[in-house]
Amino acid sequence: MNRRRRFMVVLANQGDTTAPTCVITSAATSPTLDSPVAVTITFSEAVTGFAVGDIAISAGGSLASFTAVSASVYTVVWTLAAGANTMDVPAGVCQDAGGNDNEAAAQFAMTYGITPSITPALESELFLNGTFGSDANWIKGTGWAISDGVAAGTTTTDSIRQTPFVAGNWYWESWDLLTITAGRARAFLGASGNLRDTPATYLATNRAANTIGGVTGGGAGFSGTIDNVSGKKITFSSMLELLGDINRKNGAYFCHPTAALDSQCGMVIEYADANNLVLVYVDRYSNKAQLDKLIGGVWTNVINGAITYSAAAELKVVVNGNDHSLYYGGVQVGSTTAINDAGLGTAVYGFNSLDGNTVGLVTTSP
Repeated sequence: MNRRRRFMVVLANQGDTTAPTCVITSAATSPTLDSPVAVTITFSEAVTGFAVGDIAISAGGSLASFTAVSASVYTVVWTLAAGANTMDVPAGVCQDAGGNDNEAAAQFAMTYGITPSITPALESELFLNGTFGSDANWIKGTGWAISDGVAAGTTTTDSIRQTPFVAGNWYWESWDLLTITAGRARAFLGASGNLRDTPATYLATNRAANTIGGVTGGGAGFSGTIDNVSGKKITFSSMLELLGDINRKNGAYFCHPTAALDSQCGMVIEYADANNLVLVYVDRYSNKAQLDKLIGGVWTNVINGAITYSAAAELKVVVNGNDHSLYYGGVQVGSTTAINDAGLGTAVYGFNSLDGNTVGLVTTSP
């Protein structure tokens, strides 16, 4: 370069006083169930001196595969921490050809995981009459008449069920007018006889058991009446909230359920349609963690095991090919079991059988 041309270039550079700007973008949208995610950092002009160490991220995350696509475009792979994540490119970490320091990028935020807010919807009342007691919708057992009191000093059990019963339906039951002036009373749901001390009004849910409920009473002063007019059905679909289609089956799926007594919540994974899915949940009827499959409309329990329930404890299922492993609080429940059925999909849902339960943050990892 001759001296005159070199002098002109120096003068041109001295005239450049505009600082390069920076924008952070990603094809992933927030919130996301995918991690890691690819991020692009684009400067308004070519810069020098920009390195992966210049990128600031919030605690818990990590960066990898930093690449200079060009002098103004850089990519990096960002592994997210559960919950809120932020990325910054501070001012002054690189320069343009005129020696101007870059301006800071607007902070880029990404939430990893989704907390569903699910209120199960009640259908219309199952019963046509507005009175307490037995009607054509109920089959009465042999213990005591549904509308009758229990004789003083006796202990007896009666089982009732809706007819026709449809296996797989969920129900919201109201147990009412269980009056105790002496002795005790308990109400239970399900064929397994899950018991709970009964307040004046009892609400719970039940699925896929022929015996919907019953009452056990004992001692003088106990009387019981079933408020069957308040029995209502809730649909399985109303207890789900779509979290996102992550387009993969293999991986680990996490949530942190908090469930009331006699209810369930957790995740639906590998969802293809309403008849083909895997349900992973905390069951507070029996204090178990359970994994069910629904294949071709047929429910099958695959894994279950007793747990010591703790609110918001981690519920996890690991899928590796056909193998499914269930964990609660970091401890494996039951044994790793294969689900060989075809037709399962990739969508993920939150699941909650009772208003007020919380599924907690749902996340995944490859």
